[in-house]
Amino acid sequence: MQAPKALNLKPLPVIVVLAIGVFIVAWFLGQKPFLQTANAFLYDLNFRLQGQTPSEQITLIFLDDISAKWLNKGRNPWHRNHFSTALKKLCDLKARVVGVDAVFSSDSTAAIDSELAGVFSDCNNVVLARTIVGDLQPIPVLYDAVLGDGFIDLPQDRDTVLRRLHHQALQKHEEGVE
Repeated sequence: MQAPKALNLKPLPVIVVLAIGVFIVAWFLGQKPFLQTANAFLYDLNFRLQGQTPSEQITLIFLDDISAKWLNKGRNPWHRNHFSTALKKLCDLKARVVGVDAVFSSDSTAAIDSELAGVFSDCNNVVLARTIVGDLQPIPVLYDAVLGDGFIDLPQDRDTVLRRLHHQALQKHEEGVE
């Protein structure tokens, strides 16, 4: 009886096949929710270990449901005069930047739009919302009066945190880059 012949494999093809196999397994495992959650946790932990924590100088102001109902009084969307009043107060309090999570994509009356644009211009610190999907953007009279704009419909991770920004075309604005 003869001894079996040894396999005479060349190292490069074996390495290529193994690399492709490892890539496929890693890709498949990366699609699993528990691994995405672990990845998000490790990503956040990396920032904490580097000493990068969210700034305490940022204040978020939300409108609760009761106030929204009272202020709207049956109107939808929220009247722009309310935005003017709130922005004037924030400007008086020396807010450095105010992000408004509203698009203002349709005209109101010329007088109301002009007043709101004046508040934006006087404060010189307002950033308005726009969308990627559907490309909703503020009307020109308001857009020309703000510091810039930001997207409000970016895809978030499973835990509703925005950790990455998919490549988007950047557009120049007079005061900087959007």
